[in-house]
Amino acid sequence: MRATVGICLLFATPLTSLLSGCEVLGAASDAGLDAGLDADTGPAGDGATRSDAAPGPADGAVTPSDATVTPGTDLTYDQIPPAAQLTLDSGETHILPGRESTDPTDDQPGPEGQTPAEEVAPADTAGDLAIAVPWSTDVNWYFLDGRYNDSDFPVTQGTVTGLGDPPLPAYTIDPPRTHATDFLGTQHVVLYRFPDVADWRVYELAEGSLRTVAEVPAATVVADGYTRLPDLTANTDHPRTLVFAHADRPVSTFTAVGGGAEAARVADTPLGHLVQIRVPLPGAPYDTVDDTRGPSSWVNIYGIDRIFRPVHRSTGPGVVWQDAKTLDLHVTWLSDTHPGDFSTVSLPNIDDGRLAGADADPDGSLVLLLVQGGDGRPDTSRAVVALKTAPDGTERLRSTLDAGGDVLNVAAFEPDDRGNHATIVRSGNRIGVLLSRYMHRSGDGLNHQGCIGFVLDADTLALVGGAQQTSGHSWGNVLHANGPGKFLAADLGDNYPRGFNIHHLDDTGLQSRVIFTFKTLHGDSPTSPAGATYPIYAEASDANHTYYQWSNDNRTYSELAGLTETPDGLVGVLSTERSLLDNSVVGDYRNETRDLAMIRVRPDFENASAGRGTEWVTDDLVRSSGEPPVEGQFYTFGGDLSPQRVAGVVFLTHLGADESASRPKLHRTADGLLTLFEVWNTAGTGDAAVDTYVDTRALRLGTDGLPVGDVANLGRTVRLANRDDAFDLAGGTAVVEGQGSERRMVLTVLVP
Repeated sequence: MRATVGICLLFATPLTSLLSGCEVLGAASDAGLDAGLDADTGPAGDGATRSDAAPGPADGAVTPSDATVTPGTDLTYDQIPPAAQLTLDSGETHILPGRESTDPTDDQPGPEGQTPAEEVAPADTAGDLAIAVPWSTDVNWYFLDGRYNDSDFPVTQGTVTGLGDPPLPAYTIDPPRTHATDFLGTQHVVLYRFPDVADWRVYELAEGSLRTVAEVPAATVVADGYTRLPDLTANTDHPRTLVFAHADRPVSTFTAVGGGAEAARVADTPLGHLVQIRVPLPGAPYDTVDDTRGPSSWVNIYGIDRIFRPVHRSTGPGVVWQDAKTLDLHVTWLSDTHPGDFSTVSLPNIDDGRLAGADADPDGSLVLLLVQGGDGRPDTSRAVVALKTAPDGTERLRSTLDAGGDVLNVAAFEPDDRGNHATIVRSGNRIGVLLSRYMHRSGDGLNHQGCIGFVLDADTLALVGGAQQTSGHSWGNVLHANGPGKFLAADLGDNYPRGFNIHHLDDTGLQSRVIFTFKTLHGDSPTSPAGATYPIYAEASDANHTYYQWSNDNRTYSELAGLTETPDGLVGVLSTERSLLDNSVVGDYRNETRDLAMIRVRPDFENASAGRGTEWVTDDLVRSSGEPPVEGQFYTFGGDLSPQRVAGVVFLTHLGADESASRPKLHRTADGLLTLFEVWNTAGTGDAAVDTYVDTRALRLGTDGLPVGDVANLGRTVRLANRDDAFDLAGGTAVVEGQGSERRMVLTVLVP
């Protein structure tokens, strides 16, 4: 029988059985590049973020290859072969009750005084695999009676072939058949009886590839007994496939392409073929899938700052990135012709500096914007420094910018904290900057967050003119060159103004306009956080809720994809809820399906009529035609009434009731536009909501912003960072995933 569902645990034999079709990578791969991971890495057991797919290829997957890998092969992008084929052959299925065994590794006696050797009952084992209930430190006992624990776990033993002889032992674990009657208070641990004391690696088989989900050092292996697998549990709402091998055994299904990198063609889609390249790095970037901010999570509002920042020189693109542990800065230069032709250069930093922006000159010289980390609130400025480097990373020029309350007003900036993100772009002899940060204490006693736009002289790195607020609060931004010394920008503001805000930025300052605005949850107390008191908002109140005439709704119920100029106008794309300005569909972070939406507006948006206020979208502003115009209103944080209107909204997707588009990207291509986005499923509502990553999709748009063809499913091996930008590579569109635990980045290129 050929299995296609369940958790599958694979246990490999010693290194003496080297695998045909795999490469033992050299010194550059000391952090596990030979692990054969796909792009879906992340902490095990957190069903909200990992790719826990059943084995087998994604829709549109290429025909797998059994070709042997030649170390050091200097392949071009169009010569990259498909990944090697892995096959799961299933055997007998057992139902493990999970009610008779307790964790033998927790230093606690069993519920009836059993020793560790006695705690695992035969009924809860299948081959060398076992599941058991862990000790609960909340009640100092084991949950075994079914009120707070699941039970009846189907486990199928089998083998995996395609990586040489001998085949890899496999265990498939399906979701439990019986669920806790009250609530799930404990999750069953997975145990394994290893054949020898050695370093082991746990993989998951998904989309025909393997990725590491846990490391088991020899020091933790229990000789002649069961070892608890770190961070792995048997409780899941979907099948999972896990793989075990000696840590020094190569199991990659990718082909070596030179320089310690490996690559594979992972899918053929209606939009082109999908290629992935795993590039070793001299440091540990942020793990992209560690961002667990699903649509129903409060932190999804804020996201994290960009992880990889695309830059371009005359010979090809590169990405600037920061080591998540050491804060060291690097640029990794890439080739448009050979995926194995890359190099990484170290860059200077300031003390405790966070990378806020980067851009490159044609010769590879770089400009970096760095902000001192930490929290200086309420009234201490953080250092803000612009640096210019030579192509070899040598510092050429340093300019310390005034971060005081009257200029840039920066009191806190932590890229992995909410509300801090930035980007820079060079145009002619000017550098445009968007910087979101926490400001010094204001007159109401609070430290507010907001985004500012400003311009630097490209030669001196000095501030040109002043800085102006784009919006406050601001939860996402994009920036493009728009003519010599001029810039086109957008950000997502929850107040002042509340909307998808677009901007023209130059030496003279900002000209701005809202092109889409959001529904609003109003205050449920007469007194705001600033201490001011407001009357009841009778029109928004009902028998169950009393609201007042102020708001501090950080939710925009949206995520920003981007803004770009085309011959047909300015095209903006975001993910948002369909209820538009309906203030009754609020209260949760995600209230309904979030679909991709597009608004196209005139390039000279500053010349459109004003309408009834800042958040009022007029008909002479928009050029797209979609949903009927909708009017509404909300009270600001200061209690001012703000009329609202949306018009020209075109929804681009129609996702299911429990689904949402997240991490959307908008990229200008040679023949139009491309949107990329992840789909997440949300089960439950309110505090009980649980988000699970589903897959990644793409849609081509014309220059008018309208769909060209259908949405293409890219599978689950392509993961998107919250704010990272797509960029041109090898004639296609590329995105980058950070895999800090593997000390590498994964480039995914969609080649038409």
